[in-house]
Amino acid sequence: MKERQTRRIPYETDLPTEHHQPQEDPWVPEEDEHQRGTEGPEEAPPKGEETPHRMKCRKGLDKRERIHLQRDFHRIYRNGRRLQTPSFTVITKENDLGFSRVAAVAGKRVGKAVARNRVKRLIREFFRLNKCRLRPSTDYLIIGKEGAHRLRYQDVERELSFLLQEDSRA
Repeated sequence: MKERQTRRIPYETDLPTEHHQPQEDPWVPEEDEHQRGTEGPEEAPPKGEETPHRMKCRKGLDKRERIHLQRDFHRIYRNGRRLQTPSFTVITKENDLGFSRVAAVAGKRVGKAVARNRVKRLIREFFRLNKCRLRPSTDYLIIGKEGAHRLRYQDVERELSFLLQEDSRA
């Protein structure tokens, strides 16, 4: 019979033959370890009772500040007040939510997908930065017209600021 040859793997030669003795855990639990902080659980503010002022002046654009449902679009479109600018149509309608919401729409007349998406981003950015100046508890449906994709943000702000300030007086 042939004797079987064993190959030596180089990294196995560097292993120590003695076993490492586990050290005692240096962390010892104390008697008062879990008693740091307050006596009881902190009272969290009740959900759903967020003040409208605090929410509308935050600089982010929360998911619930956007109009998603088709029935909301139809309600605003049918019963809302229309205001025109050279590049936008704004339809406003009061809501019972305690904060403003926005929907940005850009049809195929505006241009291809990149142009339409740019117009919608500009509209949402305007709303996000200026929602403190808007009338509270109002839904805004802002529709981009042909040529709106050529506008810079400053142009959008100038057009819509004038429109929305006029709307807040009514």
